[in-house]
Amino acid sequence: MAGERTTQSTSHQISTRAMGATLLVIVLLLFALFNTQRVTVHWIFATTTAPLVVVIAGCALVGLVAGWLLTHRRVARKATTAR
Repeated sequence: MAGERTTQSTSHQISTRAMGATLLVIVLLLFALFNTQRVTVHWIFATTTAPLVVVIAGCALVGLVAGWLLTHRRVARKATTAR
């Protein structure tokens, strides 16, 4: 009996995750569709134009990479000092 509950529970959990992932994809697609206007981006030595959604996604990607690098560096430092 306990095995049946675990299987049922796991199936429900997978279903919930799939629904959440589907909802997230729909929201991201809507976000992209509503942010297609072109914006001007001023770089240090140049100026370009790009769709707003690309600028936002690029900034999010830079933040994600920076956060990962800082976290990875902190974990590596703790591992070095623990030795």
